Amino acid sequence: MLRKYVSGVNRPRQHYIARYKLESLDVKVIINGEEYADLPEAITVAKLLEHLSLPRKKIAVERNLEVVSKSTFDEVTLQDGDRIEIIHFIGGG
Repeated sequence: MLRKYVSGVNRPRQHYIARYKLESLDVKVIINGEEYADLPEAITVAKLLEHLSLPRKKIAVERNLEVVSKSTFDEVTLQDGDRIEIIHFIGGG
């Protein structure tokens, strides 16, 4: 089964705006349909997942309709206007 995260820890569809208190605060991205404002300019996919308290395992990330490889989470930097989809894989029967 697939489960989409808007944000937060295991709380699908919760409205949440990620805010960082750093010098450069001017990146806005859309994550699973919700706008996140005031992200630092050089935030990577890995740092975003860490901020949202999401595990790197069992997560798939899509950026602007392209899947982001887990091996590049630390390298891919989010840009203003990026559209991110985060999918969490869960077991079930």
